[in-house]
Amino acid sequence: MCNTAIKTININKSGYIDLTETDFVSAEFYNKVKKKAGIKRGDILITSTGEGRGKVSLYNLDEPAIADTHVSIVRCKDINTEYLTHFLLSSMGKNQLSILEQAIKGTPEIYPREIEKLIVIYPSPEIQNNIVEEIKTKLSEQKKITEQIERLKQEMDNLIEKAILGEETKK
Repeated sequence: MCNTAIKTININKSGYIDLTETDFVSAEFYNKVKKKAGIKRGDILITSTGEGRGKVSLYNLDEPAIADTHVSIVRCKDINTEYLTHFLLSSMGKNQLSILEQAIKGTPEIYPREIEKLIVIYPSPEIQNNIVEEIKTKLSEQKKITEQIERLKQEMDNLIEKAILGEETKK
């Protein structure tokens, strides 16, 4: 087993690939399916079925991987794929993805032919790059705030623990 298989569970709602629960396939199987299911750096992955359908992530890893049958691969030319990923993660993209769901035999699914119908706003490459940089800045700020919140939660837990154990709290 040597190649990663990207499944719905590996694509989180925030647009990141999470490989903590990873399945692998043999080189033989990978070579057999890579033409149809092979993922390359810069591909956009969209989950297509189940409760997790409509999740979007940019594959920014160098390791070759394959997508399972519940993950669609979007490969683009002449567009900043980071911009397109952020667009699809925005309310404009999410709303369209939810509209594209088609229930067949009671299971909602987003089909590749439907993904091709998405209406995407394509500003100039310069504006796309500016948007990506601004989003990266905002995400970095958000990460710092999230880390600060986690530290404060830990401090509150420590205060409660001290109070339960009867230790005096310091102000």
